[in-house]
Amino acid sequence: MHSLQFRIFALVFGLLLLIQSASLFLLYRKVQEQAVQTVNARLDSGRRVFVDQFETRRKTLAIYAQTLAKDFGLLEAFNEGGRSLLHALDKRRRRVEADIAVAVDMKGRIRADTMRSGLAGRPFELATDAIPYAAEHILFLNLSGTTYEFTAAPLLAPNRVGWVLLGFRLNDAIAQHFGALSSLDVTFLEQGNDSRWQPLASTLPAGALSALGRDATTANALPFNGSIKLGRETYLGQDIELGGAPGQRVTALLQSSESAALADYSSWWWQIVEVFGIALLLSILGAWLLARGVTKPVRLLLEQTSAIEAGNYAEPITVQQCGELGQLVDKFNRMQEAIAKREASIRHHAQHDDLTGLPNRSHLEHLIGQSLQQRGSSKQRLAVMVMGLDRFKDINDTLGYEAGDRLLCEVSQRLCEIAGSNNVAARVGGDEFGILLNNVKLRDVPGELTRFATAFTSPYQADGLTLHLSARIGLACYPDHGHDAAILLRHADMAKWTAKQHRLPYAIYDGSQDRFSRLRLSLLGELQQAIQ
Repeated sequence: MHSLQFRIFALVFGLLLLIQSASLFLLYRKVQEQAVQTVNARLDSGRRVFVDQFETRRKTLAIYAQTLAKDFGLLEAFNEGGRSLLHALDKRRRRVEADIAVAVDMKGRIRADTMRSGLAGRPFELATDAIPYAAEHILFLNLSGTTYEFTAAPLLAPNRVGWVLLGFRLNDAIAQHFGALSSLDVTFLEQGNDSRWQPLASTLPAGALSALGRDATTANALPFNGSIKLGRETYLGQDIELGGAPGQRVTALLQSSESAALADYSSWWWQIVEVFGIALLLSILGAWLLARGVTKPVRLLLEQTSAIEAGNYAEPITVQQCGELGQLVDKFNRMQEAIAKREASIRHHAQHDDLTGLPNRSHLEHLIGQSLQQRGSSKQRLAVMVMGLDRFKDINDTLGYEAGDRLLCEVSQRLCEIAGSNNVAARVGGDEFGILLNNVKLRDVPGELTRFATAFTSPYQADGLTLHLSARIGLACYPDHGHDAAILLRHADMAKWTAKQHRLPYAIYDGSQDRFSRLRLSLLGELQQAIQ
């Protein structure tokens, strides 16, 4: 969770997710704005249609009333009154499909009422001077808990003798009629005496109408323009004042569902969401590949650092990168190569003689140990020779150290040529050299000693002088004279000193030499005590 790759992935993916989410949100807001504009345009168009159609309806109802008022049969029945007037009025009401018809005299008393026959002679709900208002304007009146749209026309015989009023109930059928004409949801609202509104008829679904009724009954003003939440849907609406005093105040609320408008975009919107989902998946993949690509050199550098810590410098980092990461990998490979060269140089100097380039004593001892582990059959021996030059100190003192160094280099070159590729020549001291002979048969040991001893018989040139060198060689064999490298070198060195003491070209180690060396050391110690 705290790796560099995860952090880069989280950062890149987080930025991409933020950008895509912001883009998706802005696109949704744009779609919502477009839907709102579409709904508002539909409301404006529907409002114009509603106003035109409602005015046409008013004029049509007024014509119905005027035609009815000019009916001679109705005029005769009006003069007669009684049941004949009620019968004639009801007959003509059904002809124009009115819900109620009322005949009123000039004093405002009811002469006949098709819905309330027992009210004859009582004052009508509208004052006498208010009745002419219904002839020219829309008038709404609540009778027995039901709201009617009234139109009026005077009864002339030839002078005005009364009024005939036709009422049409505001019901869901009227709302559905205007809803179909305007392509909107239409709701008729009535304001009661307590200034609160209540729905009269509507095309809204039951749940939305119930929510509208709750909101309307708690409001003293019209809060229905604009956006309103009804149930699970959001509606945009415009209200139209239809009638006021002297009748009841009625308003038509035209609405269109914003949620339905958004649903028109749903298929397109889900396609956009799918595209964004695919883009998000591609973003995840791209962020992961980017994080992996960026951190791959770092990971390889970390692995290579662990390899370098373990001492492995052989494998360089191979990765195709450009820019700073590529330069970093290239610099690291160069650094690794330089470290490997320096360590190889240090290791070489630690294991080889600086003057002659031959392995030194410790490296020779290591090589002897490796050969012991890989020893062949029992018929073959592993021999270690130590040879020391005679009178080499005289050469250094006479000709100088530079001449002595050149002479040592020439001797080492000659020894390497004699030893061959299967054996090892090394410099184990100032004027001493060591030879490791692998897989030597026991009967061939004297011949090998003679071959190396005669190698020094050829003269050497030093500062114009011809020098003749000789050497004393000591030899120890495995497993006869020792079982490890240190013992074999020590025993070969003892054999060399034996050859020097007896002025022999070479000597092979035996146990008496070791005992003599121990006895000599013991005598030297006892002699020191005796002198004291």
